[in-house]
Amino acid sequence: MNAPKIDAGTPRTNAERSTGETSRQAGKSLLKAVRGKMVTRSEGGGKHPLTVDKGVEIENSGKVEVFFRLHWLTFTVHAGADHAREMVLNRVLDLPNVLPDEFFKLADNGSRGYYKMWIGQDAIRIYFEPSDESKRFTVEIPGEALEKYVSHGNLRNLFLELDEEKIKWKCTRLDLAFDMPENSTLTPGGLNSYLRYGGDLKCFSNRKTVMFISPVFSNEDGEMNGSTLYIGSRTSERFMRVYDKRGFTRIELELKKKIAHFVFSKLIHAQISKWAEMAKSYLLGYVDFPDHSEWDELIKSGVIPAKIELDYLPKTVARTRLWINKSVAPSLAMLAKIGGLYSLVDMVTKAESRLTDKHLMLIENANGQGD
Repeated sequence: MNAPKIDAGTPRTNAERSTGETSRQAGKSLLKAVRGKMVTRSEGGGKHPLTVDKGVEIENSGKVEVFFRLHWLTFTVHAGADHAREMVLNRVLDLPNVLPDEFFKLADNGSRGYYKMWIGQDAIRIYFEPSDESKRFTVEIPGEALEKYVSHGNLRNLFLELDEEKIKWKCTRLDLAFDMPENSTLTPGGLNSYLRYGGDLKCFSNRKTVMFISPVFSNEDGEMNGSTLYIGSRTSERFMRVYDKRGFTRIELELKKKIAHFVFSKLIHAQISKWAEMAKSYLLGYVDFPDHSEWDELIKSGVIPAKIELDYLPKTVARTRLWINKSVAPSLAMLAKIGGLYSLVDMVTKAESRLTDKHLMLIENANGQGD
């Protein structure tokens, strides 16, 4: 199959590519190339003022306790890819003086359903020319690159402008990271001990899979650095990890697919000063250590767990009822005649242990609506 020709604007000449100014203008003109008009950022006021926050400190009585940041971001923009590298350099990474060919190299092969891929410094990737021949590209920014280059303000401004211009986009992975203060007991080993000695764990995921990994040998100071505690399943749309990171502990909530897009959309339409509290509410909506005093102080205090509300959930419940009534109910009636209604109750009770994250989300949504 021939790779599709992607055209989001007039290609630049070789002479134009040699100037940093042209690169900067190309990055700012992604929306112009797609919609035929320029959309600019406000530098000091206006509708969406430009900010440079790379993280948000959570404070209590003047003492900084937790530092919040985004730690992984993958998103797709439904537009041509001609100016994708410039957009990433100027509007996401805030590197206006860096030329695309200096930062990105074309890979030998594509990936993730795309024919081609640019690989940038710090493993930043742009996938383009999709196999379905649609106009879209996907940007993947790993955690270290987000910390090094990206400001929350730049991200917010870009996606607000995409929304204003009605350019479709979708976030497919988002990691919310919380860095604990020094001497915190919210460490992988501390939480593992809390659970081993009877501490309660409330987890939205039905698979209360807790895995603790610790190094066998200590470092030169006799400390066992590098431990990690995992909660949940990596295949689900929500997954939590707690790990040591160069002297401090990081709690990270990994979000994927529809949940990632839901949460990221909520963030970009809120003030950045609210992001930390919102992120904590989504963390509490997934997991809680109700008997852990420091968890209650640093994470839980004054925060209401957030509920994920996805548009497709009510429709899915209705379709499930229709399918059960039409296709399954006769078989259930037969089993009830043979073994009695209690046999069906027993079957349903045993099946509760096999409920998936999607099932639990449907239950939560239906109960919240009185369905």
